[in-house]
Amino acid sequence: MVNNPIVADNISDSTITKIESNNLVNPGSPLKRVVAQVSDSALNSNEYLNTASKENNNELAQNSSNFTDLFIREIQGQISAENPNGIGTVDGEPAIILPDSDTLTADFLANAQEKFISELTLPEIKDSDLKIVEDNNQDLLMTYAQNFDKIVKNTRTGFLTAIDGGEFAEEDLDEIISVYKNTIKSFYLLSVPRLLLGLHKTEIAYLSEELELFEKIKNVQQDPMGAIIASQNISLLEKELNEQVNIEYQKFLKLFNSNK
Repeated sequence: MVNNPIVADNISDSTITKIESNNLVNPGSPLKRVVAQVSDSALNSNEYLNTASKENNNELAQNSSNFTDLFIREIQGQISAENPNGIGTVDGEPAIILPDSDTLTADFLANAQEKFISELTLPEIKDSDLKIVEDNNQDLLMTYAQNFDKIVKNTRTGFLTAIDGGEFAEEDLDEIISVYKNTIKSFYLLSVPRLLLGLHKTEIAYLSEELELFEKIKNVQQDPMGAIIASQNISLLEKELNEQVNIEYQKFLKLFNSNK
């Protein structure tokens, strides 16, 4: 029996905590500006209100990969629904009924989070892309476990270097993304005994999905809503990764003991 279990530890707790608490992904300021901009456009044009109602039901718009675009269309649709007769007047000035921005933002984020969880699909990791070793002797298994732990420790060090001083900033994202890419590459280059293939693939798949989320966060200027949603789900993926790695490790132990 292998005495040194593979570490299924969270590789980026400190980074994730700082990202989630940072203003970069705080829904308040950028999204309220979006609501204000859409409201101003609606207030100045009945044609905008009519177009907004049609666009909100457009299938292509609903399938957009830019969550901020979808959020804008949601605002447009809400404003159009609240003002079926177009722009009104109050004391001789143009006026429209506006949705509550905080409620609208919270509802959109909640729906987006639910959609993310229900539609989460990890990338397929092909055997042909991996260095699989058919020999499952204990020495090779122990060597794999040691190399696995070494990669994880190097990744932690990389994250600490990326957020030098303990404060996360937007300019750190390039280095964090680079750390993820190097870690994934290291796992692809690591020879893996057949008995540990499930665990190996699980690690690569979840890290690849986390990398995609960090790239969405980096895209905060073009898609602030997408960056917020991505930041909210990194911890979720880390938790699932730890759970799945543990499940795969337990499967390995059963197979290993049955083959002794």
